[in-house]
Amino acid sequence: MAGPAGFTLRPYQQALIEQACVALKAQRSPLIVLPTGGGKTALISDLVRLNRSTGRRSTVICHRREIALQLAAAIERHTGEVPEMVMAGSRPDWSAPVLVAMVPTLARRLDRLHPGGMLLADEAHHMGSSSWQKVREALAPELLAGFTATPIRPDGRGLGGAGFDVLLEGPSPRWLMDHGFLCPYELFAAPAQIDVQGIRTVRGDYDPQGLQQRVVGIAGDVVSTWLKLNKPRLPTICVGVTVEHAQELAAAFNWAGISAVAVDGKTPTAERDHAFSAFRAGQIKVLCCCALVDEGLDVPEAGCLQLVRPTKSLRLLRQLQGRVLRPSPGKERALLIDHGPSWSLLPMPCEEIAWSLDAGHQAQPKGTPSVVAQQEGGRIEIVARQDPTAVLRQIDPAEALQERAIKASVQLQQILCMYQRGRVPRGAVLAVVERAPRHLYELKRVARVLRLSWKWASREFRNQPAPPPGWPPLLREEPAAGGWDQALKVEV
Repeated sequence: MAGPAGFTLRPYQQALIEQACVALKAQRSPLIVLPTGGGKTALISDLVRLNRSTGRRSTVICHRREIALQLAAAIERHTGEVPEMVMAGSRPDWSAPVLVAMVPTLARRLDRLHPGGMLLADEAHHMGSSSWQKVREALAPELLAGFTATPIRPDGRGLGGAGFDVLLEGPSPRWLMDHGFLCPYELFAAPAQIDVQGIRTVRGDYDPQGLQQRVVGIAGDVVSTWLKLNKPRLPTICVGVTVEHAQELAAAFNWAGISAVAVDGKTPTAERDHAFSAFRAGQIKVLCCCALVDEGLDVPEAGCLQLVRPTKSLRLLRQLQGRVLRPSPGKERALLIDHGPSWSLLPMPCEEIAWSLDAGHQAQPKGTPSVVAQQEGGRIEIVARQDPTAVLRQIDPAEALQERAIKASVQLQQILCMYQRGRVPRGAVLAVVERAPRHLYELKRVARVLRLSWKWASREFRNQPAPPPGWPPLLREEPAAGGWDQALKVEV
């Protein structure tokens, strides 16, 4: 079924719309559950279209600017109606038939709302929060419907009390993968795993402050793992613990000759828009963040998720994984690289979950959980549950040596940055210098930062032990392009 300027719904989407209409006519408030990439935006657009014929207003709410813009574009395309936008700096016509509003902005303008109509909540797992509930209470809608891939609170429990009274579930992730609506995937447990022992739990997840202390010095492993495992060089979303950590990860990728940028909620709007556009266009290979992309953002070009942020939250993990499972031309399989224990503690992306609105219900896989299978002996390259999409590979000794060289170079850059910020003493830098063979231009950079003479750099270069056989050639001067990919003969 299509609108006047619209798109055609998939059969399972049409079935969900029909179920939602039955519930709404019975004065019930449905929460529609559909995996990320399943087309929740299309469902919202179609309900707006159907609601137009009743004369009721439609108010669509979300919590991020990028989501609001995507919703508005889809609604305009499907209905021919240009929604009024409620976001920072906007001056909407509050009597318009369709509003698309960001909750943080709307919560400050509740007195301008016209009560009644239909309220459609995207990423409706946030409806349990006070700001979303204030919006619902102020609007007092005649009809309410919500949409989410993860109908749970951060601790995994149901959304009881959030305003919904019937759960409508769409197809499972496995069904969507089997029918080409989501990408199959490969799951890699990174060789460098972040230790989470002893980190306290805050609001159902690891304490970010505790995690921040555990990820210091891992940037070199992150880059070398990416180079080794992401052979097709899929555009990557790399998720860190904090804004500062995301910035350090971006610096490490750039140091290795891989174009990367860090974005966060405080990044200026124009700069953030440019970063997303450049990423979609392939001008930026790695998008580093600590949140921002976990919900709603539609970037099907992204084919790899590198998770450098351990999590206990099924909701957060599913939302992040969903960013790279959307199909895109040329993307045969998505790649998931996990540097924490989430791969072994939480359900696989394809596993079906038993959802419930009951506030006391804990989300768990339906049926018997898959069994984790891992390689015995040596370093763990890939670890996956029993799943037809899983792959187990051996480490090539030559790749392992190249990995050491890349990691050593990135770790040196990281320790220099930490020294310049006053976070480590001078001796810590010199200790890292001695851990691996160094290029002359690396030593010159150390000398410049530590205010040592170039004679020191030349002497260190001459006197360092010979590199092991197979180590990339030690260059006296930096390559003309300044890229570590050339220096280390890595295809980026």
